[in-house]
Amino acid sequence: MNNEPTTGERQKLIAAAADSYTAPPPQSHTVLMPIRESLATLRRKGASYRTIAQILRNVDIEVSLDTLSRFCREHVEEPPPQKDKRRPANRAASGQPDESTPPAHPAPTEPDSPPPAPPSKEADTPPPPRGKGPRIADPSNI
Repeated sequence: MNNEPTTGERQKLIAAAADSYTAPPPQSHTVLMPIRESLATLRRKGASYRTIAQILRNVDIEVSLDTLSRFCREHVEEPPPQKDKRRPANRAASGQPDESTPPAHPAPTEPDSPPPAPPSKEADTPPPPRGKGPRIADPSNI
């Protein structure tokens, strides 16, 4: 008789093992876990990882700076808040054009009115605010 499990039974055994598997904690973390609160206190007081590693060496706990920083990031420090990567919707939501950009189509001028006089060079008026687009040379100033 054949007592070997079939392929379906093997797949079920592997799936059950995968579902119940938990990775063992790193051995360096087992040494640091009992002193987690002390490490948290040192970090809150502004101690660097190098200073904490030196303190731990003084009490015969050898740990690398990388291991110490990884442990503190994972078990001691609060994760930083996630930044909102979405663009602000202030222009699209308001439906109003931005004041810093010129209108797409300038208002038509009346044919009876004379053309506007060119500004004098000695006038002390500040230049108009610059739009968000690229800088394009004004041919009248060249």
